[in-house]
Amino acid sequence: MGLYDLIKDLKAVDVLVDVPSCYVDDPLAIALDILAAKRSPRRIVIIDRERKVRGVITSLRILEILLGFRGSVMVKLRGLTKVLREKVILFSDEAPYTMVRDTPLISVIKHMGENSIPMIPIVDDLGTYMGVIDETRVLKLLKGRTFGEEVSRAIEAVFPLVFMRDTALKAAEANDRRG
Repeated sequence: MGLYDLIKDLKAVDVLVDVPSCYVDDPLAIALDILAAKRSPRRIVIIDRERKVRGVITSLRILEILLGFRGSVMVKLRGLTKVLREKVILFSDEAPYTMVRDTPLISVIKHMGENSIPMIPIVDDLGTYMGVIDETRVLKLLKGRTFGEEVSRAIEAVFPLVFMRDTALKAAEANDRRG
């Protein structure tokens, strides 16, 4: 069974991950608490009161805020407590691309790969946030599967070493010797 066969009939809604979210007007401290928790996600989806996706914030982004130039100036001028009380939306990255729940999973994965996006929020037909599909969830789908050949056999296989300066003939000869 190939990868395509495994996921061809799955929709985005079939593999959703429930990632914590914050409301746009929640203080930055709440996002920090979620991201600093044990088994925390790498990112939090920021939603409005109608549960529409408005942004994403990551632990790295919070570090940039608190330790970076902009953040250090804010902390110096206002104090850390006041900065942590600011609305989380002020510090989040813009709203990511979303996909609707019935999008074929193969389309979601393709979009993630082509655009180097680690996570895509999934929404219902009205645009209401439902959850996300992230790179970890996709990898968990593949865990323990065999796609025509065991991973260990592919890893242990000997491949010829070919350099950029080598000719095509030399590369072909190296491959023939492997066989």
